[in-house]
Amino acid sequence: VRLAAARSLGRLRPRTAAGPLLYALVQGLVPRAVAANALLAIGAAALPGIRNLLGEDDPAARANAVELLGRLGNPRDSLALRDRLGDDAPLVRRRACEALARLGADDAGDALEELLSDEIADVRISAATSIGAVGDDRSAPTLLRLVHHDVVEVARSEERRVGKECRSR
Repeated sequence: VRLAAARSLGRLRPRTAAGPLLYALVQGLVPRAVAANALLAIGAAALPGIRNLLGEDDPAARANAVELLGRLGNPRDSLALRDRLGDDAPLVRRRACEALARLGADDAGDALEELLSDEIADVRISAATSIGAVGDDRSAPTLLRLVHHDVVEVARSEERRVGKECRSR
């Protein structure tokens, strides 16, 4: 019943449904994808509640908020997302990188570059990919070092980005 209700609310797009959908998402009452899709359908009306979730104690709630903010937010949200790059939870840091890239936060290059030395490979991969998306050329020396010395996934991600830059010049 909750699943059908969440889907219906997404189709109907009532602004008042954002709060209950966020609650259902945080509490795990409906699958994450269903709640997130319904919130995306509701759109900007869900943003205040999503922004409030950034300070939640639960890392999964923060990670969901970061992802949704990256999909629904605007460039002004890049400051709040940059704050999440320092989150204790690797999943939140990774999703913050992806959200900043999605928003095209070209002012996030330095903050993303710091995560290129993160202890978690997935976070480094997301940071490297995000730097490529926002086009921060100042990070090229660090990225080239990663191509030669980091785990294979990070190296491949950066090799593709550096190659794309060379072909475009």
